[in-house]
Amino acid sequence: MVPGGLFGDIVLIFVAAFAGALVARFLRLPVLLGYLAVGMLIGPHALAGIENVETVRTLAEFGVILLLFAVGIEVSFRDLRRSGRVVIIGGTVQIVATAAVAYVVGLLLGWPAQASIVLGMVISLSSTMVVLRTLMQRHELQSVHGRVITGILVVQDLAFVPMIAILPALNGSDASFALDLGLGLLKAGVALSAMILLGGRLLPWLLERVALLGSREVFILSVVAITVSTAAMTQALGLSAALGAFLAGLVLSESDFGRRALSEVVPLRDTFAALFFVSLGMLTDLSFLANNL
Repeated sequence: MVPGGLFGDIVLIFVAAFAGALVARFLRLPVLLGYLAVGMLIGPHALAGIENVETVRTLAEFGVILLLFAVGIEVSFRDLRRSGRVVIIGGTVQIVATAAVAYVVGLLLGWPAQASIVLGMVISLSSTMVVLRTLMQRHELQSVHGRVITGILVVQDLAFVPMIAILPALNGSDASFALDLGLGLLKAGVALSAMILLGGRLLPWLLERVALLGSREVFILSVVAITVSTAAMTQALGLSAALGAFLAGLVLSESDFGRRALSEVVPLRDTFAALFFVSLGMLTDLSFLANNL
């Protein structure tokens, strides 16, 4: 008998994830699809087997953080600089063009201009977790298009700052829109500068001292602590937590401990990634899909 409460939810999720992964591999499909499928099945819109959906989703966010940290290590500053112009121009054009198309579609559907703008913002952003996980499973993260896509996803994460500042102004309730936008961009600049300038020296120095202790457990804990701390810092500044984890990985990719840190977090990353994708599947309303397909 499966215990109740949060522990029972986690047991059910991992058993379902295992079953979904087996079926997906048997059908020669990506494992990610198996995770999403079982999430839909056990979620609140189908069998309702999960009692604490929001708590599980919070735990699943660790999968996003650890994945972006690992990606940051595998994609170094040198790789991003190499495709910098393409990333910045391409990312900006993609966001503006996609948002414009979605805005026009919203107007054609009879939506108010404000709602159409919000639709454009939402459509213009991609799921960083889904895209990067797919690239990693196909071993394309280090390819030219993989590096460009990774850079564009970073641009999208940064674009989230002005988008959040724009939202209050759409209701006509915020007269200090320019100030909020400026503060948001300033926070983004401070976070990026602090991580590059301070983290580039502090984090390698810290890991070097931890490595001298000769304890694998302490080293793993230090890596996880660094990852979640930087994620919490960027989230507190109004940026995404995943962006902070990605920046921490980028900084460590330039040090002697980057590859070791990557090898230690891979099992944790894959475990929490499964939790994330199953919880993502829970958000899909199967009855809605059945009535509208």
